[in-house]
Amino acid sequence: MPSFISLSEAQDLTFAYQDSEMAQGQTIALSVDNDMLQQVLDQEGVVGTRFYLSLTDEGKLTLVVVGVNENNEDMTDGLLLDDLDKCPPHCPTSSPLMQ
Repeated sequence: MPSFISLSEAQDLTFAYQDSEMAQGQTIALSVDNDMLQQVLDQEGVVGTRFYLSLTDEGKLTLVVVGVNENNEDMTDGLLLDDLDKCPPHCPTSSPLMQ
């Protein structure tokens, strides 16, 4: 079940990934424009979203975002969101979630 966590817990999680061998040379964060995400959420019948881990043609991690209906089914006939801003290169200038 999803839950809100403290900054310290979030740092433990993000630092563990950033320090891992699998993260070397890989995407460490993704961001999405509110308007784009809202369009997915505003579709008729959408009650949530699902984020699929994916790989670009260059082998970089990304996400595919799809709306989910009340039966926990992907609404693949609707809007699917991809090409989120990847960090790197689009990283924040400072964040307590990055080392």
